[in-house]
Amino acid sequence: MRAKTTIVMIMMVVSCWTNTCPAGAQPPTLAIMPLAVHAEQDMDYLSRGTTDMLASRIAAGTGIAVIDTHLVESALAGAGQSTDRAAIRKIGESLRADYVLSGSITRLGGQYSLDVTVMPVDDKSFPVSFFGQADDINGVIPAITAIAA
Repeated sequence: MRAKTTIVMIMMVVSCWTNTCPAGAQPPTLAIMPLAVHAEQDMDYLSRGTTDMLASRIAAGTGIAVIDTHLVESALAGAGQSTDRAAIRKIGESLRADYVLSGSITRLGGQYSLDVTVMPVDDKSFPVSFFGQADDINGVIPAITAIAA
């Protein structure tokens, strides 16, 4: 049931993004922050891989222009490691993004949770959160695909 609710929410947000772009106008832009990893062992590779997969799937399937990961990492390095909403919005503004996606991957008891928030940079609407769960590492990619759909 949670998966269906999550997919419906994602479809609603993506629909709003893609329907607000009149013909000939620039598509909305999205900066994807590196995801924090909460696990008992080093899993930084999972953060990099997940960020890349989200970027490629969102860019391919939604009409949203995803800002290059290297540019996001440079902006993040220049702004420090703060992840509060004001700092995330400031990074989004510096990248001229319309939205910023941030979040985390948590491994607990062998299961994985992917939790992300899409925040509008202009502060005219509320952030929207999504999550995906996987029983093991093999289920992480389908969770990413569901979030990016």
